[in-house]
Amino acid sequence: MCGIAGTVGIDNIYKVREMLKTIGHRGPDDVSCRFYERKKIGLGMTRLAIMDIENGAQPMTSQCGHYTIVFNGEIYNSIELRQYLERVGQRFASRNSDTEVLLASYMRWGEKCLEFINGMYAFVVYDMKENILFGARDESGIKPLYYTHKDGRFTFASELKCYKDDDEVISQIDERAVALYLSQGYIASPYTIYKGIKKIAPGSWFKYSINCSTIEIVKKREKYRGPICRTKKEALQLLKYKIKNAVERWLQSEVSYGVSLSGGIDSAALVGIISELTSEQVETWTLGVKGELDENAMANEVSRRWNTVHNDIYINPRDLANDLEKMVYHLDEPYAGGLPSWYIYKEMSKKHKVVITGTGGDELFGNYNKWKNHHPASIEYYTSYMSALIKHGPLNTLSCPNAAKMRCIMTSMDSKRWLNKEISQKRYFLEKYEERWQDLMGRDSRDKVTYLEMETQLAEEFLCVTDRFSMAWSMEARTPFLDKNLVETVLNLPANIRIDAKEYKGLLREAVKPWVPERLYSIKKKGFTLPLNIWARGELKDLIHDVLTPSSLGSIGVFGDKFYDEVIIPYLGGNEKHFNVVWSTVMLLMWARVFK
Repeated sequence: MCGIAGTVGIDNIYKVREMLKTIGHRGPDDVSCRFYERKKIGLGMTRLAIMDIENGAQPMTSQCGHYTIVFNGEIYNSIELRQYLERVGQRFASRNSDTEVLLASYMRWGEKCLEFINGMYAFVVYDMKENILFGARDESGIKPLYYTHKDGRFTFASELKCYKDDDEVISQIDERAVALYLSQGYIASPYTIYKGIKKIAPGSWFKYSINCSTIEIVKKREKYRGPICRTKKEALQLLKYKIKNAVERWLQSEVSYGVSLSGGIDSAALVGIISELTSEQVETWTLGVKGELDENAMANEVSRRWNTVHNDIYINPRDLANDLEKMVYHLDEPYAGGLPSWYIYKEMSKKHKVVITGTGGDELFGNYNKWKNHHPASIEYYTSYMSALIKHGPLNTLSCPNAAKMRCIMTSMDSKRWLNKEISQKRYFLEKYEERWQDLMGRDSRDKVTYLEMETQLAEEFLCVTDRFSMAWSMEARTPFLDKNLVETVLNLPANIRIDAKEYKGLLREAVKPWVPERLYSIKKKGFTLPLNIWARGELKDLIHDVLTPSSLGSIGVFGDKFYDEVIIPYLGGNEKHFNVVWSTVMLLMWARVFK
């Protein structure tokens, strides 16, 4: 795990070193660069050593000298790939470096290597034979990758803050990105908060021609192969095997790890499986808010079942007030969603370099039954449809029914009233939902919502936060439920078997029963979010009042004249009607305070 950066066509190729300094938290174990001065190319990485600690340094150049790679992530089927490549004549210098295996895979298969690798990754290869940079990001979007391209110059990096001193690319805010943020609470690829910087989308790869200074970006989408199981019994047998197999793969490490344990089925199953797979005592960590949100009792039951070394963490609004500016700095962009994982990684990093999380399990198996808002046979559909019709109008609602239920902080009507004209004219309706909804026509609503959630909120929000907050504390966060083989298996199960209309996450719950205490099945799980609306009236009140001033609102050129009078003044006076809009505004202004 690490941070990567590179430049092409810039006179100061040593700028890479400065870029890496800003992301030293991603890899405190080593910093290294490789420069090709005649071609004005610089590549670098800052390393968090997890695998092949002695021989896995980067940038790594092939033995023939024609290929150099910088790589952020882990390849969990590297052993199998190495064995195959050795059989066809490839020789390796390292003992077990997955970086060397990834480089050798590219050398043999080119872009098709992405079909064979299983893991989490963002990497870039300098291919001297073709005189190109080839880069890619994993299908789920676990690892980040940004780039700039203008006037014969090309750069890439793991985080936006690598560009903090480059006035040319951060001088202009992207109005479309602001519109997306105020609609959904995060900024989805290919946009970033800056016009001059773009995100490589999850599951995409690029080729940058150094000779022509052109970039080609290709988005890979898995083709539906048809149902691989015909009965629930077959699906359960296959799923049990695939889940355990995925967890075993994602445990590979030469350093210690801990498990983030919530009160839910997903993380409880991980603890049980890991406890069976290892002879060592597993260490678990749970976050709670005393008197308001406390999953610790359920987590402690899992801990007792598997005899883990358990740690309870409790936080309060004072903790958030003290850490909020640091969070904003590490998030890089405005973000209005959940923040609790910061504290899990903060505490775990004192003992471990790797954390195992249950992220992805919800989206694969029903995600709190969100699909019912899109299913004409359910009562929820009609209520949601009328809500979407009122908020977004008939055209948007018909093209992607009920997409408003995915996430909607500020509606199209709100934006026209409260934002300046340049921002409000941008389309608030989520284009990704519309486009993907049309691609999936003919599929069951359970499949549609699963794909939409995985490609939008999971990839662009939850996994982004997981990466930023874990790496802020120099930790590698692993998500076994997003193992490539497991995801492909689950998505090719018939929708009516994968997602039970009557029982939330029914198939998963049944598949992991051997590893989960029975009492957890009688407790309804809810997503863990901080009680911000309560805290904002208490110990966060001074912070929020300090941020929400007419001058700070005016300084970023987003809000119209009516916004302060119709939203902020009523809120400060005790009206909580628009709290979500207020909080998203607070986080936007906090971002501006930290980065502008």
